[in-house]
Amino acid sequence: MNTWTFSLILSLGLLGRLAAAAPTLSYNSEIRSALRHLERSQIQERGAYDPGQWPTTVTSLRLPALVGVGRWGKPYEEATVFTTASIVDILKDMHREAPELEIIPALVEKAEAGFAPYHVGPFFNFYPLRKRNGVWVRGPRRFKIPRFFLGLAHIPPDADTTSVTYMALRAPLPEPVIQAFSRFRDVERKPHFYNRDAGNINTGAFLTWLMDETDPSMPRRYWSPEAGARVPFGRNDVDCIVNANVLKLLTYHQLTQVPGYQDSCRLLETAIRKEDYGYCGIYYPTDYLLALRIGELKELGAVCLRAQEPEVLRYLLRTQAPEGSWSNVRPNDPDPIQSTALAVNALMLLGDKENPVHRRSVSRGVHYLLTHSARDAKGNLYWHGQVYFSAIALARHTVLWRSTSYTTALAAQALLRAQSFLNPARP
Repeated sequence: MNTWTFSLILSLGLLGRLAAAAPTLSYNSEIRSALRHLERSQIQERGAYDPGQWPTTVTSLRLPALVGVGRWGKPYEEATVFTTASIVDILKDMHREAPELEIIPALVEKAEAGFAPYHVGPFFNFYPLRKRNGVWVRGPRRFKIPRFFLGLAHIPPDADTTSVTYMALRAPLPEPVIQAFSRFRDVERKPHFYNRDAGNINTGAFLTWLMDETDPSMPRRYWSPEAGARVPFGRNDVDCIVNANVLKLLTYHQLTQVPGYQDSCRLLETAIRKEDYGYCGIYYPTDYLLALRIGELKELGAVCLRAQEPEVLRYLLRTQAPEGSWSNVRPNDPDPIQSTALAVNALMLLGDKENPVHRRSVSRGVHYLLTHSARDAKGNLYWHGQVYFSAIALARHTVLWRSTSYTTALAAQALLRAQSFLNPARP
């Protein structure tokens, strides 16, 4: 063996040992700390919330507050299955990826035990039941609504809450739910003004409310919730995130032939092509939740939006700020913590861990999250809640829901994904 060959063998061996000795990036302590915060913040007794739920607050601003819908800027505690189901979905994905996170199953079990009051037959309702004038109605427990608007809060089951809750349960999907998704679609109907202005007319996509808006027996008044459930202001709507949530559920159950599935895909394709990320969701004034849903659909094996995945990835890379954050564009609230948690999760699902540009972007996003975290009274890590969803189109930027627990779960999931995405590949 000549000297050159011997030197090469020694060099390769040294490089191999150095690679093997490279430190493994770990956010394990931060992830466990965030999960302990979720354990501490999970509701134990019924009051403003139901046991097992995580806190959500709703705040009213401007015109709604001026007419008595809430008090300007005051956060009201809001009992809803929707936020808790969203967190359960995240936690189950985390536990699938990291079974050693043994705290998760107990959190999930407590949360799911509180889903029952939100059942409406095989569907789920956003609001819990309460009794008014001897009649069971749906509506908020604490949020202040004037008497002449009370009827608007008695809403029917919706595709969004139903799909998100069933996705969290990972349970078999009842046939009536599948049929309802297919029945309540944007076909041969007068469009909602928000959809009309966006050019989304007769899209064939899934509607938000699982109720016939043309039914003459549906109450049309804004007051008297005792008259029965009704679609707000009598007009159903098409929301891109609601459609993405339904697509996620149907894809999980391999129900891609359900009528409306391909139409819903085309709705999202149009939103991506037009870069309507922050506008296409009536109930979601955020620029990055659609990107995350596209990444989740990819992970579940959806093929109908495969061609749009590179476009979404380019959008994520292009809109990241130099310090590593992402922020919404006005009129949406900037919400850099929530936006960064959404965007960095989406980037890891759509990006390539071997691509140095993608890795640097993820690393900067994670660094931003870590440097903008907080500690609770027990020293556990959490992230302040920013806007998750909003009210109807007329109050899209003025009646807003936030959840520190949801934002914390998103950030913890980003840290868990980053451990895999940023760690060097082992030979």
